[in-house]
Amino acid sequence: MAGRNRMRAALRGKAPGLVAERQMWEAGHAVVAGMDEVGKGAWAGPLTVAAVVPARTRRITGVRDSKMLTEPEREALYDRITGWAEAWAVGHASNNECDDLGMSEAQRLAARRALNGLGREVDRVLLDGRWDFVGGGRARTIVRGDAISLSIAAASVVAKVTRDRIHAVVAGMDEVGKGAWAGPLTVAAVVPARTRRITGVRDSKMLTEPEREALYDRITGWAEAWAVGHASNNECDDLGMSEAQRLAARRALNGLGREVDRVLLDGRWDFVGGGRARTIVRGDAISLSIAAASVVAKVTRDRILREADRRFPGFGFAASKGYPSPVHRAALRERGATTYHRRSWSFMADLPPVGEPPRSRADAPARLF
Repeated sequence: MAGRNRMRAALRGKAPGLVAERQMWEAGHAVVAGMDEVGKGAWAGPLTVAAVVPARTRRITGVRDSKMLTEPEREALYDRITGWAEAWAVGHASNNECDDLGMSEAQRLAARRALNGLGREVDRVLLDGRWDFVGGGRARTIVRGDAISLSIAAASVVAKVTRDRIHAVVAGMDEVGKGAWAGPLTVAAVVPARTRRITGVRDSKMLTEPEREALYDRITGWAEAWAVGHASNNECDDLGMSEAQRLAARRALNGLGREVDRVLLDGRWDFVGGGRARTIVRGDAISLSIAAASVVAKVTRDRILREADRRFPGFGFAASKGYPSPVHRAALRERGATTYHRRSWSFMADLPPVGEPPRSRADAPARLF
């Protein structure tokens, strides 16, 4: 009972302490480690577990659960914690191991790696929460342990900082213009800022044109990196729409100026390849980076089609953005295709022999509209 009361007192205090650790030491357990994980719910990157063996005779101040600290505060604490601890180590389960093993076994694997990295036998392990992911009868689980136990809180900081430093560069991607009769197929890639917030971003289809235009500058100023890739109407004809989308995606990723480890895509189709994409049904409603990419892609392509409208008035490109509409169809019937049109598509078969000629393609898409 006295032990539980000391734990409650620690919880009410301003900072985690060594109450739980001292209970273990007094029970004869010489080496006690606190452990915590980060990244279990992430869509990309590793699951990371840190283990910290606290110093018995040296004090450290300012340590909190990593979620209660800013990134600069965690970075500043990291060197202090690793210099203070008797021992510390970090273990990871890679994104592929998370896929192959499932998250529970991946967390056990990362914990084993962290404990093995300490270079000493650990008698007792303190864990945050209710789940013993260490096993072997040597763990003690503590609800809200990262607010009570100094070694768990220290482990949470070490795990968070380590994972943040090696965390995969993640980009959200989205396309626009795949079903249009004219103009490019456009793909945008956005690497979201980790430490700056942005509000008001939605899937571009849920926003008006003025709202998208207003968001564009905010998104491109907020993102760590962003880029747009196009496949021209002629490339759409020559390659087919699937390969054209892959080409536009490669161009967008190359334009970021950095290596991207994971890509989040809207829908079920991986048009990036290489094992680094995650597809998310309704991703533009779930992922901020995908939604931001949808806005950047839409605004960029819309501006191209407004320029096309100035060059070819009467087709309604500024309003339809190259998609079929009554005005667009009427102009095609009267004047034929322009240099902006995808001229291997089946709508060309119905046009008079004026304007730009059709282009042949064996696997041209069937009539979409």
